[in-house]
Amino acid sequence: MHQQLLLLCTDFSVSNATVTQLNTLAAQVKRWDQFVLLAEEHNMAPLVRTVFAQAQLSIPHQVKHQLLGLQVRHRKANAAKRTALLEICRALEAAHIDVIVLKGAWLAETLYAAPELRPMRDIDILVAEKNVKQAQAALQNIGYVVGIENELEASEVYHLETLTKTIASFTISVEVHFGFKSRFTAKQLRKPFKDLWAMRQDHQLESTSIYGLGPTDMLWQLYIHLISEDLRIGRIADVLEFAIKQQHAIDWQQLATHYPELLAGLRALLSARGQSAQLPQLPSAYFPSSATVPLHDWPPLSLASFKATNLSGWQKIRKLLLPSPTTLMVVFGLTSRWQLWLCRSVIYPAHLLKWIFRWAVIDRRLQQWIFALRNPAALK
Repeated sequence: MHQQLLLLCTDFSVSNATVTQLNTLAAQVKRWDQFVLLAEEHNMAPLVRTVFAQAQLSIPHQVKHQLLGLQVRHRKANAAKRTALLEICRALEAAHIDVIVLKGAWLAETLYAAPELRPMRDIDILVAEKNVKQAQAALQNIGYVVGIENELEASEVYHLETLTKTIASFTISVEVHFGFKSRFTAKQLRKPFKDLWAMRQDHQLESTSIYGLGPTDMLWQLYIHLISEDLRIGRIADVLEFAIKQQHAIDWQQLATHYPELLAGLRALLSARGQSAQLPQLPSAYFPSSATVPLHDWPPLSLASFKATNLSGWQKIRKLLLPSPTTLMVVFGLTSRWQLWLCRSVIYPAHLLKWIFRWAVIDRRLQQWIFALRNPAALK
């Protein structure tokens, strides 16, 4: 119930139907302290406070104060990150390096009503692979130092070691990317940087031009980010609201041809939110009536991060071995009942073995199975 309430808060429009559902679910909440912790864990606390206020929801006074406190904290943190983003873009411009701002840093300024509504852990930027080292040097020249090394294998990473700097008492982390890769799809966003740059969007931030991916590429990258790490509801908000607000600028035919799993994932997420008709561009697809909001029930980035989840040992085992239908449909891009059955009985167990033992041979076979699952004609 807490998860469903959070998922409803990803509807930025706060429609009448959403208000009705919010009131119904809020009346059932018994442990508001747990709900606030969950909202913060999923990077949703500031947005929850805003949506609750718009919906004029009746909640305990203490909860209002807790949400307000979290929003103020994120406002200060994001102000420091905005300062960092501006100095990064200006430093790279001075070094004649084209840079594209990714994920939260871009969305906080362009998608959300206020930057504080989109908490972010770090700043992600994309540069041409040939300029990666020069970009790192330019950032080191303005005070950034090499921090955390990548925890994944080199073949799975498309960014340099994290760079850090302290601004206004906040530690700012920056990742310089030169590509994207998902653990759940063989496809990568490996367009030449010049092609991504040609389709870029621009935004004025305090008299400085910052650039983001074009709408179609941005949606794909947000989806890759969603399914490649812990499936946080804040990231679901990014994907759904970006798709809805940019629906007339997105090339849906290109996505249907090259990335059909994204369309299936969008359909599943909207169905879980009870708003499957909000994007008429999506093809119809099967969605089980018993499906639940996905939460901590798939292999995350590492065993350590899974062990750190706020769940009991039995809950971790159950969610690991029996992921929700919504999770499987979103992560693997499923559209039918038989695909869901095949994924649960064959593909997901194989993925689980690959995740636990890092078996490359299973990884290669798994990618072939996923391709065949999404392209039945290939089996003939």
